[in-house]
Formats: sequence, C-alpha cells, structure tokens
Amino acid sequence: MKKERNTTVVDMLNEKIYITKAFYKKSVNPMNPECAELARLMREHKGFSIELKETTKKTYANLTFAKMEEYIGTQANSEEMLKEFEEVKKVAKAKNQAYAAAKKWFFENYPEYKENGVCDKELGKTNVVANEDIKEITTIIPFKKAVNE
Repeated sequence: MKKERNTTVVDMLNEKIYITKAFYKKSVNPMNPECAELARLMREHKGFSIELKETTKKTYANLTFAKMEEYIGTQANSEEMLKEFEEVKKVAKAKNQAYAAAKKWFFENYPEYKENGVCDKELGKTNVVANEDIKEITTIIPFKKAVNE
C-alpha cells in the first residue's frame, strides 16, 4: 500500500479541517476510502470548515536531464560527475525512478542550483516567449514599465 502523506489536518483552535487537493479529488467519489474518511472527520468535528492545504513545496518543472547535464558540464570536475550522473540514471531507471533519483542526486551534489535559483540565462539558454504570452504579460504589467525594470 502506498504511504499517504499528510492528506488531512484537523485544526482544533481555528475549527478547520485542512485537506490536500489530491485528497479532495479522491473524496468526491463515494467509492473511494477518502470519501468515508472525510465524512468521518465531518461527523467528529461538526461545524468545522473544510479548506484546501496550501502547498509550500518548490517544484522544478523546467529541470530536465538535459539541463542537469548542461549544468554539470559547467563545473570544474564535470567529466567525472557526468559519468557518475549517467550511472545514477541507469540504476534509477532499472527501479522505475529515473527522474526522482537523478534529481535527488543532482541537488545533493549541486545544492547551489536549488538555493540560488539558477536560471536558463545562466546556463547559456534564452527563453523565447510566444506573442500570446507577451500580450498576457503586458496586460498585467504595462510594457514600458516591464522593459525599463
């Protein structure tokens, strides 16, 4: 059975039941155990409001294998570390955890990437933004102000 993370929290002081978004999605189906769990919490804590938990986990959606390799390639001991990175990927792939294990290894060996928020520009890449995205951005921030900052 998959270990569930903290999917529900009961805040007695503020009379709130916090649930995760994933738990909520499962709880709307009466056939899922999450539905019964939520019903039980609501019975035990009458009058409590139900709210979605805010997640504070930082994600690295644009951190791909290629970007990790490119960053490793900029370091002093890059050849040795790239070989080690390939080995980590091989072992992790055999266990169906290729990305998670590689990312963990990468952050253990290069914590400055995570802490300093290294961006594509620092890696020698430039982001090309679609015209639709430019329109959307300039409606939020006036173009002149965005260019001058």
